[in-house]
Amino acid sequence: MTCPENQVSLGGMCIAKECIFNNIICSNHGFCHNDSKSCSCDPTFTGLHCDACAIGMIPVNNSKQCANVKCIENDKICNGNGSCGGINFDQCVCKPGFSGKLCQCGPDHLPHPSSQECVINLCKSPNQLCYGRSECVLVEKLGQKEFICNGCGEFTDNDPRQGCAQCLPGKGFLPPPADRKCLSTNCITGNTICNGKGQCQSYGFCVCNGNFSSFSNCRGCKQTFQLHDGECIPDLCKTGNTECNGRGKCDMNRLECRCEPGFSGRSCELCAQGLVFANSKTECAKPACVNDDKVCGGRGTCEGLSFTWCNCQNRSSGKFCECDDGYTQINAALLTCGRDLCKTQRGRCFGRGACALENAQFVCKDCGNFPFNDPKQQCQGCLPGAAYFGNASNYDCRPAKCITGSSICSGQGTCEGSGECRCGDPALDPVHGCSQCLASFERVGDTCVPSGC
Repeated sequence: MTCPENQVSLGGMCIAKECIFNNIICSNHGFCHNDSKSCSCDPTFTGLHCDACAIGMIPVNNSKQCANVKCIENDKICNGNGSCGGINFDQCVCKPGFSGKLCQCGPDHLPHPSSQECVINLCKSPNQLCYGRSECVLVEKLGQKEFICNGCGEFTDNDPRQGCAQCLPGKGFLPPPADRKCLSTNCITGNTICNGKGQCQSYGFCVCNGNFSSFSNCRGCKQTFQLHDGECIPDLCKTGNTECNGRGKCDMNRLECRCEPGFSGRSCELCAQGLVFANSKTECAKPACVNDDKVCGGRGTCEGLSFTWCNCQNRSSGKFCECDDGYTQINAALLTCGRDLCKTQRGRCFGRGACALENAQFVCKDCGNFPFNDPKQQCQGCLPGAAYFGNASNYDCRPAKCITGSSICSGQGTCEGSGECRCGDPALDPVHGCSQCLASFERVGDTCVPSGC
């Protein structure tokens, strides 16, 4: 490698001769500027070849390093646990886990505030000193020095000598110990405090809700009470495997059943006055609504006070709602139903005729003032030979032979019961709806006159 004059090749680079001493560039403590032929030294070194310590610095580590005297102890910079830094390079910057003016204290110790002594640190916790629950203070007693937590705040069962992250003797975490809150082991029941039925007091015992017993950590009941469906109920309310026969709730203060509407008795074993049991004794209702152990056939509700009836639902009908949709009661005493062919959206027989019972079913007998409507179609459809006339929504049927466009018999006659027109002018042809002259007549203007006249 060829270098310019006054430069030599060293380490694959061309370096000014003035920067080289003992074949080393700036004593490995600086950078060579070839243009000025001088070394730019690291902050703690000085000299033509950076081979001397800067003012205020002394050599350490067999003169391989220079450091401020404030950072040096036993010929080591910051006890080997940090580096000398700061604005004036006169302060130790410690490695993680070390502390003290000269980084002399290891992970389990903290420096004494007024000396270089390292004092055991009992404030350590997984995330911060004292788990963030109090301050870490120096305690000196009987010649013993230690840093401990100044209590643990509201976490009174946590140990201040274990960074408030562990428990005092006789205390434990409630699983899972996410918040590391300690409480008396007497209060811990599985994964709950006091079985979820009370609160743990400072003296280490459960104070239970309701009638649960503190002697069982709220897992059992007080005397004269029994556990049922997760609650303590008085024995007076217990009926077999149910509370108040399943028809009420127990008044925990008065030790008696409060029955649901319709039931009565000390254990809700009776129906209220004027009512009878129904649906396998699960409800009580007025006798007028109950048949075959069902209230309104299970299809309606019992209504009324002095006069009681079944209010049927889902289009059922009958005294006890026993008739399905499309059927009507025939005999209330026998509770028989017949198919109802009279029902329409506009009333029975479309509101036009009479409905009668024939062969155990209800049918339309006639269509009243609509003689050409068909009773077999609930008076909505037309008889054979008839058709709807006028507005289709009126379902008004007339003989097809009488219908001439939007008029009857061309407005020149009337429609007879026979289904044919009777023309006002005898010269008009009824077969053609009074719209034409008879064959022996011809039309002159608006009048039919005999042919040949």
